[in-house]
Amino acid sequence: YINGLGKGLTNALIICEDSTKCKSISPKENTQYVSSTNESGLINCSNTECISIPFTSVSPNSYYINSGNDKSINQLIFCNEYSNIICKYVSSSKINPGYYMNSGKYASFYPLITCNREKCNALKIKDDIFPGFYINAGDDSKPIIICDESCYTTNVLDLQKKGGYKYSNSILGFYYNDTITPTNVTSPTTNLFFNIEINDKNTFPSINSINESKKTIFKVSKYSITRYSVDGILSISSDHYLATNEITLDENSEVYSCIKKSMTCNKITSCITNEFYLDVTSEVGYYCNSNILKPLTNEGYYIDGSRYVGKNTPYLFYCNNEFKCTSVNDTNQYYLNAGINYLSKTQINLSSLEKNNKNLIYCNGKNCNTITSSIGYYIAGVSHVDIYSNRLIYCNDNNFCNAPRPISIVASFINNGIDSHQKPLIHCNINTCITQSVTTGYFISENKNSLIHCEGNSCNEIKATSGYYYYGGSQKSKKYLIKCENEVSIDMVCELIEGEKGFYVSTTSNVLIDCVENKCKSIIAKNGVFRSANTVKLSSNSKRSLSRFVRRANSIYNLIICNQEGCHELSSEELTQVPICNYIDDKCTIVLPSSTSSIYNQITTINAGDYCTNTDHSQIYFATGSISVKQSTRSGETLLDVTSKNCLKVGKQYNSYYYIYGDIIYKLNEHSISQVFSDGYLFINTNTAMLASSDDINSYNNEKTKLYKCNENGCTIVKKPDSTMYITDINKKIIKYDVTTDSYSFMKDITCIYNNNNKCTPNTNMDGQSICITYKGEIVLISDETQSYESGECYKSSNINTNTYNYYKNLYIMNSNSAQLVKDASYYFINSITNTIANYKEFINGKNYSVIMYGCLMSGCNKLEPEEDIYYYSTVGKYLIKYEKGIWTSPQTSGYALVSINPNEVYIYKISVTYDNKVILENKVSDGFYYTIDEEMYECKNQNPVCEKISESGYYFTETNEMYYCLYDSEHIEKTVCYKQTCIPGQYYFIEYRYHRCEKNSYLNPVSPLYCFPKDKVIINFPIMYKDSMPSYIRKAIDNIENNNNSTAIIKSNNINNMNYVPGIFTNCTYNQEDDTTKFDLICISNFVEVKDKKDAKICSIENLGFIHCEEDKDNSEKCNASFAYPLISIHITTYTIIIILVTYLLFQ
Repeated sequence: YINGLGKGLTNALIICEDSTKCKSISPKENTQYVSSTNESGLINCSNTECISIPFTSVSPNSYYINSGNDKSINQLIFCNEYSNIICKYVSSSKINPGYYMNSGKYASFYPLITCNREKCNALKIKDDIFPGFYINAGDDSKPIIICDESCYTTNVLDLQKKGGYKYSNSILGFYYNDTITPTNVTSPTTNLFFNIEINDKNTFPSINSINESKKTIFKVSKYSITRYSVDGILSISSDHYLATNEITLDENSEVYSCIKKSMTCNKITSCITNEFYLDVTSEVGYYCNSNILKPLTNEGYYIDGSRYVGKNTPYLFYCNNEFKCTSVNDTNQYYLNAGINYLSKTQINLSSLEKNNKNLIYCNGKNCNTITSSIGYYIAGVSHVDIYSNRLIYCNDNNFCNAPRPISIVASFINNGIDSHQKPLIHCNINTCITQSVTTGYFISENKNSLIHCEGNSCNEIKATSGYYYYGGSQKSKKYLIKCENEVSIDMVCELIEGEKGFYVSTTSNVLIDCVENKCKSIIAKNGVFRSANTVKLSSNSKRSLSRFVRRANSIYNLIICNQEGCHELSSEELTQVPICNYIDDKCTIVLPSSTSSIYNQITTINAGDYCTNTDHSQIYFATGSISVKQSTRSGETLLDVTSKNCLKVGKQYNSYYYIYGDIIYKLNEHSISQVFSDGYLFINTNTAMLASSDDINSYNNEKTKLYKCNENGCTIVKKPDSTMYITDINKKIIKYDVTTDSYSFMKDITCIYNNNNKCTPNTNMDGQSICITYKGEIVLISDETQSYESGECYKSSNINTNTYNYYKNLYIMNSNSAQLVKDASYYFINSITNTIANYKEFINGKNYSVIMYGCLMSGCNKLEPEEDIYYYSTVGKYLIKYEKGIWTSPQTSGYALVSINPNEVYIYKISVTYDNKVILENKVSDGFYYTIDEEMYECKNQNPVCEKISESGYYFTETNEMYYCLYDSEHIEKTVCYKQTCIPGQYYFIEYRYHRCEKNSYLNPVSPLYCFPKDKVIINFPIMYKDSMPSYIRKAIDNIENNNNSTAIIKSNNINNMNYVPGIFTNCTYNQEDDTTKFDLICISNFVEVKDKKDAKICSIENLGFIHCEEDKDNSEKCNASFAYPLISIHITTYTIIIILVTYLLFQ
């Protein structure tokens, strides 16, 4: 009966077993029932509605599938034609074998009904119904049903043509050849198959074109003759039955590759070795080995090589333990590869290492491939054989995989499948297992004493320790975390628990689990106080115990303290030391316990930035000023003597404020006070404790707004820069500081995607702007000509603590959130790989090929190529380097060098090399000659902006008081070579109008009062290259010696390191301090002869520091020689002359 309550009901039909027992039911779509009323013959139902079909609308002699409760007994409904059409049930015993024409609502799609002993089924055209001839079991007057695109009945009993049929005595025969001898099948379980060609297009359904006159497979059964096709292969024996034995493929074999959709089958004479083929009709699977198809004898899954789609093999087939094989169409995930048990002849002859080790099949819905397993879990694929989706395959390191195992618990497993990089975890929830992408966190594993830890897309199983872990799974309905603790029976048990409001100390240092809001999340906590989600029970004697339980009236919350070393819950004693405050309208006073014992630390004052709590620690108060003890009167009344607000009731309403006390920035949130340690720049108005508004540039330029730079060590105030600077702040705004106007301005917020290869893609045209921002808020330097969604060269720094130097039209010093224009006069040597200041070791280790040199002036920086012979000084790196013959070198000795400290200045500087090879740039030199560490002689003049190399040979007295003799090649073929001139330590030299004393290492220092004694006799040498500057009396003495004594006063040497000079003996040294000059009195010049009379001639002897007796030279009467005749000693004058000459020679070599 139709339920009369109305349309749209779930239970639209009423079924009665008898007159006293009825119930309403929910019918299925497209179902028919015999009506129990007299008004109509049928009831036709959808999911929510049933309608009566009047007998006037019911077709005569029509059949329907019965959907009633008695359908196992009465499978069909038949409506016959009398004076009125009567619909009644047809019992199973009266159903004839064959096919019935369906008259149901969807008969055009399901035109035939076929029945067995259990039920009747409607057959779908093209899927279940092939073109052909069928015996009509429902109408003897039209015993044949012909089907193609649709089905219809006919009374033609004999279509005597090749491809036609003959129906006689309830037997359907097939004309398969030109002899017009029909064949037939008398057993309902036997079929015959013929591969014939039909030329008459009007003979067989679906063969309508003469162009289709080709061989086609036909199936002959007891109740039908149809054009036949399947997806896969079809093996036919010579007697037209199905072949199920081993087959050798050649021209004589009858094996066909068929495509169901096109109803075509092509004969095959070869197969691909090591592939597997399914004959779905005979339910036999085959293994191909050298064109021999061998029936499969191993249970399991195989890739179906008979059903290629393009170059892919998306289908499997399964063979059971009786080796009956069926197709598996909807393939996904992993299957054990039964094909691993089969080896070709070639593989059998190879070593075991070369044999088949691909023990798994992976399918993605579009293709299936065999793969070699590794240690881990795989999701088992579902099929008509294995219908459960909660099964996993585990493979060990011996290339062995266990049979799929159902997972009946909620747990996670590390995914070893092909998608493990994107979805590293398998999550099983009793009914199903799926791979999933994860965030950082921990997951419950099947092993109770271990957890799975995931960070990004990398997951590892870890051994659990007692404590709390952040849960990385879904928290949509409830907030969760993982708790692990020791139990008596086993070492450790980890379980998923629901999070209470508050914080938990995790097993990772400085990481808390925040369960304050509707989800638990992991946070990094450096310095701060947090209200624990755990409570501490107060025992009867008021001592505090650390046992944790659900909060009751006699429990208080614990507190968590975090510092740089980690986080911990307070101990019982520590908790008693937390000051308790009374709070009224942001005014707090400290309350001391009524009974003070030694365990309490009586804190009477707390300062701004500290905290106190209420009595059960459920509420934290933040001190914005000094908080003192609450005062009491003698009568016991309490007085709140706080006149100004000094505290805040900590809560999420203050989350957007930044409170600065000293050099610490505090953040308040629900149940927590923490210091700011996250990387970034903050513009904070110190009056309002608010960040500058991202919509109002005036808030950035407010005089009370200060800029802070924060990192893992805290925050520091940033002084206003001395050059143009770009900043990305916590608001993710690009802010420009203009040093000329001393103001901030907003830049266009262009977002760019940064790739690891220094390429960026902006979301709009840069249009002259060279700064963009990543979605993380990082600042990026990019070409101002880059177009939207095009890739361009760009640079950024990895973090806020690392400075990099990047160049685009100018040089910028950058960190992750700022870029400042380099504006000074100096050089920068940048490692082109790291974009950081090149380390001195990078030059000496031969890695200088990666160094780029930038020269900067106040107007900007440019990339430069180094010049040889010049040392470049890095003010940032504090090193001095020179480029020569493709190699950067650094000075190894102290001295003087030609140094450039910026592109506008190249000059001689004095340098010092320390014991650890560090170079100190001491000072810029004054006028004079300087011999450099590169063995070059330079002359510096203040009026000349540069020092010049000498351009002629000669003697050069340097500002270091050294004398050099230099040979200059005017043709520039040879390098100028200079030789340091030696001097005799202790003797004096007259150089450039001044007396100098020879010291160790031939330094000629100006004579100072230290070496000027009036009574001393000293030797003073007069280098002949300074003859023009000698005192006139010295020049005259030299001339007199040559003229009067026929001799010379000059000491000459053949050694290029020795000067030619005239020595003399002097005394009576006087030093004039006002003009820093020295004077001597001459005693005599070497070889000067003094004659009082012919018998008393004396000659000047350097060795004797004065005159000695002189005798006439026998060979030259005009010449006087020094005498060896000392008092009371007579020596021949010639011998004396020889000795004195020899001594003189030896002294000056």
